[in-house]
Amino acid sequence: MAGIEGFSMAPFTRALNWSPQEVNVFLVDVRKDINDRGIHAYWPMYCIVGRKPEISA
Repeated sequence: MAGIEGFSMAPFTRALNWSPQEVNVFLVDVRKDINDRGIHAYWPMYCIVGRKPEISA
């Protein structure tokens, strides 16, 4: 929760042209929703890991 402002400020101000004040007002509602136990938000996440093959002599 502490980093949500830093995570959100650049995309909202640069891509959506929101003012920093608009972002902060929006984040008030986001924080309320995150703490609301009645909301169950799930989404699939994928983690793909790869390694460069070793060079054989």
